[in-house]
Amino acid sequence: MISVLLPLRFKAFAPVGLLSISSLLLWPNQEILKPPQLGPIEEAIWSEFIEQPAPDYRGAQEAFFEKADALPGDNLPASFYAAWAEALAGSGNLSEAVSRYDQAIQLDSETKWMPQRQAMFRIFNYDLSNQALQIGQEILINNPDFHYLREHLMWALLTDKNMRRTGQAAAMQALELFPQRSQYHWGLAYFYYQTKRFEDALESYKKAGELSLNDNAGLFIETALTEMQLGFTDQAIVTANRGLVLDPEYLNRQIANSFYALEYNGDAVPEDLPDYSQLALILDPDNFYAHFAQLLSAREEGNLERMGQLVERLWETGHRENKRFLEIALEHYGEKEDTQTILELCNLLVDQEPDNTTYRFTRARASAAQNQFERAIADMEEIASLHANLPIPFTKEALVFFANLLLQVQRYDEAGDRFEEAAIYTGIREISLSLQAARAYGAGQQFEKALEVFEGMESSVLYTPQPEAIRLKANLLFQKGNFPAALAEMDKLIQKNPDDLYLQLAQAYMAFEGLGRESASPYIEALETKSPELFKATYNEGIRLAQENQFENAIIFMAYTIMLEPEAAEPYYERALLHAKLGEYTKAFNDFERASALQPDNLDVAYALAQTYGMSREYAKMASTLDPLVEANPQVPELWISRGQAYINLKDWARTIRDLEKGLELAPDNTNAIRMLTEAYVQRGDIEGALPHATRLAELDASQYQVHFQAYQQYLEQGKLQDALAMITICSLLQPNSPEAWNFRAMLHAELKQIDAYNAAMDELIRLFPVVQNWMAKGFTNLNQENFGQSVSDFSAAIDIEPDNSTAYSLRSLGYFYLFNLPKAQADNQKALDLNPSEYWGHFYAGLFLLGQKDFAGAARAFRQQIDVEEANANFYTYIYGAYCAKIASDPLLASTFINRLIPRVEGEGDLAFEMNDMKSAIFELITGQGEPSALVDCLGAAPEEELIAWKVTSNFVLALYHLAEGNQDQASRYTVNIAADPRNASFFEYPVAHLWF
Repeated sequence: MISVLLPLRFKAFAPVGLLSISSLLLWPNQEILKPPQLGPIEEAIWSEFIEQPAPDYRGAQEAFFEKADALPGDNLPASFYAAWAEALAGSGNLSEAVSRYDQAIQLDSETKWMPQRQAMFRIFNYDLSNQALQIGQEILINNPDFHYLREHLMWALLTDKNMRRTGQAAAMQALELFPQRSQYHWGLAYFYYQTKRFEDALESYKKAGELSLNDNAGLFIETALTEMQLGFTDQAIVTANRGLVLDPEYLNRQIANSFYALEYNGDAVPEDLPDYSQLALILDPDNFYAHFAQLLSAREEGNLERMGQLVERLWETGHRENKRFLEIALEHYGEKEDTQTILELCNLLVDQEPDNTTYRFTRARASAAQNQFERAIADMEEIASLHANLPIPFTKEALVFFANLLLQVQRYDEAGDRFEEAAIYTGIREISLSLQAARAYGAGQQFEKALEVFEGMESSVLYTPQPEAIRLKANLLFQKGNFPAALAEMDKLIQKNPDDLYLQLAQAYMAFEGLGRESASPYIEALETKSPELFKATYNEGIRLAQENQFENAIIFMAYTIMLEPEAAEPYYERALLHAKLGEYTKAFNDFERASALQPDNLDVAYALAQTYGMSREYAKMASTLDPLVEANPQVPELWISRGQAYINLKDWARTIRDLEKGLELAPDNTNAIRMLTEAYVQRGDIEGALPHATRLAELDASQYQVHFQAYQQYLEQGKLQDALAMITICSLLQPNSPEAWNFRAMLHAELKQIDAYNAAMDELIRLFPVVQNWMAKGFTNLNQENFGQSVSDFSAAIDIEPDNSTAYSLRSLGYFYLFNLPKAQADNQKALDLNPSEYWGHFYAGLFLLGQKDFAGAARAFRQQIDVEEANANFYTYIYGAYCAKIASDPLLASTFINRLIPRVEGEGDLAFEMNDMKSAIFELITGQGEPSALVDCLGAAPEEELIAWKVTSNFVLALYHLAEGNQDQASRYTVNIAADPRNASFFEYPVAHLWF
């Protein structure tokens, strides 16, 4: 398998995408040339840094730079720049070395060796300028066995697509001269591979491998690539794995280098990247970087479909760390408008870059799309904080977005500020945004600020009063209490629209509400003259708007109706219902009372008032309002059922059952009544009484299971465990064969410590699914609830199903241990260790069993074995008991081992340090020789009676072990008696051990 690749933070010396150079052709420092006739400055640097057993090329490079910076350039000789170039080449910086030789050659154009060195560096750095090629060829003519230069020249030509044929000729020429040279066969193989002559490539790769004695990872990998192209997949896997044995990171490194070229240098996708990634995926189908390589290739090629497939595959398989992948995934899911995934991606990106405002703004938009407005606002506020030094930290579009978010959470004043900033963003007021600012201020009762916005608009040369703006201003003036000004604004509107009856109606209502009926009478009379049927029209319009769920507009038309005919009960009644739907219960009560006063015998009005009390959670008032209605109308089932609803919320189960059963006599198929009746029986604890009603409910409405399950989840999230238990109990009655319901019911019984009910629920679950996991869960819960005998039976049932379950033996051992049945406990524990020697707690309890038998040497070895298996999880007890047992067994070396391992975990930043309390500190100091037993005795005396029970037990036990180690049996017995005498401590493991000592 290919190991996970870490992102590279450096550019490889060899050009990325080259099949083999990066592992074969590194710049040989031993080839550095000391220029002849050095001046005193460069001679000193050369002597200090380079002519040493371990040359320091970087130090020399820095020294040359400092001298060049300190001295005028005209005073430095060509030899200075030549020596500097060689130092740069020694540190691998060939590009800079070429530049320094440029300076040297400008100062001395006659010396022939300097252009030759510069040309070699160009070739070594894969720079194929004509001059470099010409000089390189001349050097090889005079020095045909200068293989290092010849190989670099060949590879430089082969890796340049435009020079590849010339590279082939260079490889062929080299093979004529040196047929046993592996590199030249390799170069020819590379040419064949790139020109898709795979059979010829394979033959040349094999020849190169034979000549290099098959000891190069790159040769194996590239041979495997060729075999893969020829369809020899199985052989390719074998060959590649042989290479990865030599260099496990070779394949990943090549992919990483290609990433660097593509993502950081801005190069095109390296031509070998898809092949490398394909081979990597054959070897390891889950290799993230190989998939990512293919993703980058698809993105570069513009293959959006393939790119999307790869993004979704990588995202679904849980890759969440690579930032570049997250950014590309964000592009993809942004195109799909998948706001949930966008939100998850932005969370990850913001975690990596908390100050990146682009990520935060994108997250804010995604949060808003998910209706998570507070979260979106938090991001926008963070952006404002990050850009606090800017006059306006947002674009105009962002300000409008921010303002709309603030509107969603009713932060109207701030929303108005953002809209106003957006309106004047460019310096020229945008009227539509100013109107939104005024509306926001008005919604927040900031009428002065809203009217100031109007002043700003009206002073703008671009402002032309529009009906919408005039009406808004009129409403603001009206809400501020300036009724004459509001009516004057409405006059302006009516002058523009003299036939608009509803504008005149709104003006009349303003006068009616603001100045009273007498002042409004002229407006009302004029309206009734124009439209005698206006009362009926406004009432019907209110009903229509209510049916379309336009409740606020419907309330306005009912208010118009009331203004026209204040003695009609119907509009009060309808408006009360609308207020109740909006949660405006005080207004609803007022309207119901007015409607009831106008029609005292109207059952609908009284019933609706009771229902409104229910909606406002005033259940006692709901019940008392219904009392006379039930007495006067005993044959109306809805009245009985509604009063039953009031009683169930008051948790008066007897009255609930009485009223609901009466209601069901009159309306036997009312599922709401059956549902509440079932719940009342369950809450009262009468499951048998609930069962027939649950059965009937399931027959009438199959969806009730899901309804109750969702209610269970909601109660659970709210921490209302008893209500949650009632809901999941009903689920188990609705679907008696649902393992889900019985499982969750059992879990809640356990949480509420109702152990008998828990076992009954688990027995039902096991009846449905008698699998070992259910027996194990039941046994573990009984063990935690100190129901040890039942836990032993449960684990025994699990062992009957799965005889090799080491955990079952280990836990049953613990049950036997707490039942003081040491032989069976010990036998089960040993069986668990035989099945699984790395059973961590098994070694701990083996130590306790041996301690109970006073086999202190054996106990110490068992505690040591626990540490050897998994010391990271070793707890305080392991070290303390192990050390004392070793001391009692006269094994000071083992005792010191426990103590020396404990000290750094407690005194340093170890995982045991945070648990320290006074008693634990006293124990620690006692065993490490820093304290006396009297300090621990004092802690025991000072501890409150009902607190720290576990540590009081442990302290007594440690004092017993301490005195045993000191040879004082009587004192030891005194402290074990303290433990054994307190039955509250039966669940702590010191108690059974102390008990066994007696």
